[in-house]
Amino acid sequence: MLATSLQRAMGVGNRRNGHNGELPGPSLLKPLLGRNILVVDDNSVNLLVAAASLKKYGADVVCVDSGKKAISLLKPPHKFNACFMDIQMPEMDGFEATKRIRDMELNINNCIQHGELLAEPYENVSDWHVPILAMTGRRISGHTHEECLRCGMDGYVSKPFEAEQLYREVSRFFQTASSQNS
Repeated sequence: MLATSLQRAMGVGNRRNGHNGELPGPSLLKPLLGRNILVVDDNSVNLLVAAASLKKYGADVVCVDSGKKAISLLKPPHKFNACFMDIQMPEMDGFEATKRIRDMELNINNCIQHGELLAEPYENVSDWHVPILAMTGRRISGHTHEECLRCGMDGYVSKPFEAEQLYREVSRFFQTASSQNS
């Protein structure tokens, strides 16, 4: 019942979008085709599974094993359209890495909007915000969900992954962006 409610809230699994909870057909795979996705996890098996699942839908995937590497790669300007971030990593967890990424984005956005930086070197983007989705092997409790929101994460997926779950979670950001650009 909870899964069905979440699917409805995310706009998946209902008759209006035509796939009734089934794996999307080729016409619905377009949101991930050619998208650049960063996957951050200290576990090499999780990196392989997530990368293979996303590549199956046409995404270009880069994998790193630490929050510090993610921060470096997500410093604007960058080419990533989304990031999956493990929340439990040694040295720097996903919450701290996400907070630092959001602080970087906010600083650059403010500088561009106040004329302290030109938007051109930043690909003429004046509002940097890469969707960051938490990855966790534990059930998302109210506390964990609040922590995800507090540090600036946009959603989450549970491990072990299923290809359809990864596809649906990340594609909702691209479908929203596509409909806003139409």
